[in-house]
Amino acid sequence: MNFMDFTNDASMGMFTEGQKSAMRAHFSPGASRFSLTQSNALSPATAAAAVSEEVSTPSVSVYPNPVVGNSFQLRLTAVGNSIAKHFAIIASNGQIVQKGFVQQASSQINVSYLAPGVYQVRLTDAASNQYTKFIKQ
Repeated sequence: MNFMDFTNDASMGMFTEGQKSAMRAHFSPGASRFSLTQSNALSPATAAAAVSEEVSTPSVSVYPNPVVGNSFQLRLTAVGNSIAKHFAIIASNGQIVQKGFVQQASSQINVSYLAPGVYQVRLTDAASNQYTKFIKQ
């Protein structure tokens, strides 16, 4: 079904005749917006190239989650050579309750002072921000 067939479809009943006429004028072949109605789907070769160019992103996790003791392990998987990141623990109300800096793939973070609840860890470096959530019981 092309666009012109669609504009005659019963689902176009929500538009006035004037609106339908304007759409037909903008999207008909040769009109300024006709190219928006044409598919630019990826060919199999282009799709394969796009997949091979994906860049892996670093990941972050909290263990154990939920946190039942006074601390948790903040585990990072780095991309490239750098693991060094600033971190912030953010309460559910948006308040930053702790800040710090980690330089290792696994760091022990003390959260004994935190009230039970849901928190977010934000890791920041020059290139990105990463987030993960944890529950303090």
